[in-house]
Amino acid sequence: MTYRDDATVLPASTFACEPEPPESSIPDERLFAGHDPRVFDYVVAAQGRFESLRQCAAQLAGLLVLASAGGRTDAEHPMLELARNAHGAAADATFSTSAPAGAGHHHRHMLAAARSLTAALAAMPGALSKRDAGSVDEAFHPLNTAFRELQNASRCLPGFEIIDFEQGCCAEHAGLRRSKRILMEQ
Repeated sequence: MTYRDDATVLPASTFACEPEPPESSIPDERLFAGHDPRVFDYVVAAQGRFESLRQCAAQLAGLLVLASAGGRTDAEHPMLELARNAHGAAADATFSTSAPAGAGHHHRHMLAAARSLTAALAAMPGALSKRDAGSVDEAFHPLNTAFRELQNASRCLPGFEIIDFEQGCCAEHAGLRRSKRILMEQ
């Protein structure tokens, strides 16, 4: 755990993957493995696949939130079909692509995310129609794993950033308001 100045606990890193140490003092040299143009081509091609997998994960998470809030969810919800479409082409392309040496680590995380999203998609109809804890967990656990893999992939190469709202400007303002309220109560 780390702490901010206002004594708010920030979550420790939830990434299962440790970033590789830099091999030189120039960080960009490591990213493109001796300026191999195949790594650059991989990054450009993989950005769309990464975004589609991220979009699929976000849509599935939204469906689970909707189900837990008591909203309309059924096994044939239109958002589920959108998630399947986002996943389909991206997963197929990810499984059929081979990564150059400098992008292998990133590609392994992309493969793991695609596999986990496949499992989450398979479990979603049961989670949406039954709405019991066991069915929801069957969809949530692979979804959580997939999102963690996408976060890991985002750290491996440039161009795959995921916005973390916990570290954004609004989160800082919320922390300042909380500090002010604590001081006013004392």
